[in-house]
Amino acid sequence: MFNQTLKRALLERGISQKELAASTGLSKSGISQYVSGAVVPPLKTRQRIADAMSVPLSFFDGAPPPSPGEPPDMRRLGVAEAAARLGKSQQFVRVLLQSGKAPFGVAVRMPGGKYGYHISPKKFDEYTGSGSRLNGGAVWTPPPTEIFDD
Repeated sequence: MFNQTLKRALLERGISQKELAASTGLSKSGISQYVSGAVVPPLKTRQRIADAMSVPLSFFDGAPPPSPGEPPDMRRLGVAEAAARLGKSQQFVRVLLQSGKAPFGVAVRMPGGKYGYHISPKKFDEYTGSGSRLNGGAVWTPPPTEIFDD
């Protein structure tokens, strides 16, 4: 079931396996194995894929994706998409969220020392002044008072 849902989601969004591999940090061959159904990825990897595609993990279990009519705060913006839209690394976005300096989201420390991240699409768009794509794909530069090094 995972492979069929992943394959459909890639086609519907016009995302190539190579692009998904780049946005998740996974290998192209690994993504290919997941799409073909030869391998079912572990939970942690499924979460990385869900984050990169901006869908909840439950999407791959057959849950419907957020509909366009849902309020923006109900949809999820993943770290990978936020980083891509900012023109920054995923680590940059994680550090920004962990430091509490990102007005568009939060990082919550989970048991075991790992972090969970929530990025509000509405607040992100307000902060960057963008809609679904940042100024037609331009790279975002923070105001001078909010510059952070990668």
